[in-house]
Amino acid sequence: MKLKHAKRTLFNLVGIFLIASTATNVWANQLNTPEHIEVLTINNEKQSWYLFQDSRAIELPLGVVKLEVRYKDLIEDDNDDTHQTITSSKITMTFETRPNEVYQLKAKRPETEKEARQFAKKPVITIHSSAGVVEELNPVYIPTANVVVETPKSEPPTNDVSAKMLRYWWSQADETTKAEFIREISETKSR
Repeated sequence: MKLKHAKRTLFNLVGIFLIASTATNVWANQLNTPEHIEVLTINNEKQSWYLFQDSRAIELPLGVVKLEVRYKDLIEDDNDDTHQTITSSKITMTFETRPNEVYQLKAKRPETEKEARQFAKKPVITIHSSAGVVEELNPVYIPTANVVVETPKSEPPTNDVSAKMLRYWWSQADETTKAEFIREISETKSR
């Protein structure tokens, strides 16, 4: 009698495990990203990304998904052996996921610094599923005045830590923040 009860309990536990794992798989969608495309947010939730990270897989929720992505790559300078980190403006992609789909962000990877700067001005990033190109609900491109180059070659060399920090934070700021900063500096000078 006890053996029969133990077998039934084991059978029930295995059944529950199988149902739970199947249910998890039904709701799990995966987004694969190449190393030169950075996923900034998924449904306004910040994502982590590292410059030397290989392609990666991210879990997506079922239903409408809003991604903010951008091109970001370390490119060898065309004129010497240095490297430039070139970053585009962000692109918002909104689409609807289906159960058990694997999605892939795709973008041609520039090979030269010139190509990278050109691509960063208006990157073309698409999302695909096993059925092909995914139809976006509201594709939005958010342009900025210029491409962010984190280590521009035209900068004069300096050992001043403050100047380096100022240049870094300037490259991270959006156009509105930059305009506000310039306005404040102008007001300070006129006093």
